[in-house]
Amino acid sequence: MTDLTTTRLQHLLDDGGPQLKAAAPELARELLILRDALADVIQIWKYASTDPERTPIEQNLAARVVDHINEALADHDE
Repeated sequence: MTDLTTTRLQHLLDDGGPQLKAAAPELARELLILRDALADVIQIWKYASTDPERTPIEQNLAARVVDHINEALADHDE
């Protein structure tokens, strides 16, 4: 299994080449798992942002979390 820690990923990006190519399938799988997890988590935060039993501060915080998750899930092809 490839070491997918942030430090290791940065080294792969910096070095590029064959190591990055070799890790690509595993990186893609991990990315899909993370995107699925974020898609699940966002539902909880969306509910919290409109839950009438939450304070306005809690609702606003939840809405900001939703915004950040949506940004993370957006296309970044620029």
